[in-house]
Amino acid sequence: MTIEEISRAVETAVRNNLDNGRIAEAVKETVKNALEEEGQRSEDPYRTTLHFLAGLLAAWVAVTAAVLSVFPVDADFAHTPAYRMVGGILAWSSVGTLASALSIGTVQIMKRNYRKDMRKWKVGQDPPRVSYWLLNLLIYGSAAFGLGPVYYCIRGGASIVTGESRLLSFWEALSKLVVL
Repeated sequence: MTIEEISRAVETAVRNNLDNGRIAEAVKETVKNALEEEGQRSEDPYRTTLHFLAGLLAAWVAVTAAVLSVFPVDADFAHTPAYRMVGGILAWSSVGTLASALSIGTVQIMKRNYRKDMRKWKVGQDPPRVSYWLLNLLIYGSAAFGLGPVYYCIRGGASIVTGESRLLSFWEALSKLVVL
């Protein structure tokens, strides 16, 4: 509630209670209700998590779309390390997209339950609990799928740079990249 809204509510409470002498009680009750309403609205511990996951989902969708746009259809290209690298990136970015979407859905459910509990909350009571460990697990779990495409980029990039006809293992790729 804004200051103007609170002022109008107090003014209305005073006008309505001029006759019965309950002005102080009416003002006190109006301000208490305004504070409770504001407390319920302003506290949203899930907002930043949802923003991060939405950004991550957008990034995953962009990577998936980019990989699909460059995916070759040439039959000669089908047995090269670059083809396997692009396939690995596509697979892991798709899994990352799915994980991010499921995480967003989970956080939305948590947020809905939190809001439902906040409607029942009164000043002086303990506020509803927020499961921060679960929020962190959903954030880092969704972001961890980014390691899959990086893994395939290192393997495929090293295979292409060194002229190998096969997709190198991760440790082979790292050792050959360090030697270059």
